[in-house]
Formats: sequence, C-alpha cells, structure tokens
Amino acid sequence: LAIILVVWVGTKMLQHWRARQLFDDAMQQGSLGLLEKAEKNAWKAWQIDPSLPEALGVAAQFAAQQNRYAETIQYLDNLDLNDPLLSQELKEMALHLRGDAHQSLGAISNSERDYRSLLALNPNHAAGSLSFAKLLGTCGRRDETIPLILRLVKLGAAGDLLMLLARESGAIQNEAYLKRATKQL
Repeated sequence: LAIILVVWVGTKMLQHWRARQLFDDAMQQGSLGLLEKAEKNAWKAWQIDPSLPEALGVAAQFAAQQNRYAETIQYLDNLDLNDPLLSQELKEMALHLRGDAHQSLGAISNSERDYRSLLALNPNHAAGSLSFAKLLGTCGRRDETIPLILRLVKLGAAGDLLMLLARESGAIQNEAYLKRATKQL
C-alpha cells in the first residue's frame, strides 16, 4: 500500500511539474506573439493538471487575441466560477473576457449575464462597466446605461460614453452588429 501511495504521489508531482512547464512555455510563447502555440500549451497544461485554472484563463486570452471567440468561451466554461479557491482576479478576468466574447459573437443575453455577474462580484470593475455600457448603448437601453456611465465618471474612465447622455436616443448606432445579433436569437 505504501508503494502504491509513493508511486501515486510521484506521478501527481510529475504531472504538476509537466503542466507547470507547459504553462511557463505558453506564457513565453505568448510574449513572443506565438499565440496559437501558446494557447495550445496553456490548454494542455490545464488538461494535465486541472488544479492550474490560470492556464484556462491564459488559453482563453490567447484565443480572444486571435478573434476566436467560440474557443474563448469554451475554455472559460471549464472554470468553476463558484470555486472559493479560484482567485478574485481570475473570476473577474473570466467573466469580462467571456462577456466580451459573447458580445463579439452577437450573443447579447449571454454577454449581459456575464457583465452583470462581473459587476456583482466587483461593482467598480471599470473595463467591465465600460463593456457593459457599450452593449446597453448599442441596444438603445439608455436608462440602464446611465448608472454605468456615472460610475465610470467616478472611476475616471467614462471616455466617449458621455456622448450617449447627450444624444436624444441615447443609443450607439451599429445596425450591422444588431442584425448579426438578431440572427443569434
């Protein structure tokens, strides 16, 4: 029994070491612009050692940088965002990135769900508030956009969204995006 335990522990340690190597390689490859290779290595790292959830986050980021939003979502869907051991930073990044990916694919309701979850987790997440305000503005939901814009003003990150408040319709004009999103319904 002791031998089996030693072999099992040794195997787990070797798997963790190999996953860590792949993850480190992915980070280096990503910094060199080798995004596809970096993404694959980060994904492999997580497959070898699921106790390395940051590898999923990195794989998702690299997929998003390649405009591969369906894959971005698939990676992030493997994260258990209710896991208390998952860092706040990783949860926020995952919700924001997944919201952006859904938005890019025209899945407005999924994007809204992710942004709302993100802002429930961290109401002062400036980038998430900005993304959500733009989504609501594109949908012409001015009344819902105003509190987000005001929060962004307080955070010093409102940028050109203040123009939404000045427009009579309060909408961002993006007819092509809305037509694509309608096809997702």
